[in-house]
Amino acid sequence: MANVGDAFVILELVVHRLLQRNLLLVVEIVVKVKMAVEIQKRKAITAIWAIVLTVQAVEMLVGKQARMMQHVVVQWLLRMQVSLIRTSRRRKLRMLVLL
Repeated sequence: MANVGDAFVILELVVHRLLQRNLLLVVEIVVKVKMAVEIQKRKAITAIWAIVLTVQAVEMLVGKQARMMQHVVVQWLLRMQVSLIRTSRRRKLRMLVLL
């Protein structure tokens, strides 16, 4: 099962890709993500809820763009699952921990 730290790493990568041109906004979002993750750690909530909370935090910052981010997160996770089929057993296990 993925932990909250893994969820943060996934979301940080997605946010970075979406908003590469606006580094200040990326920094703001990453701060919000970290805050959400810290809340999750204290409450011991699963990584999926960390993703949900983080998307909500991003929504507050970027509005309509957050809907696109949700779509990108879903697509990224689906691609990760598809790529599991073509990877070594050890790497599969490592990637499954992320998901």
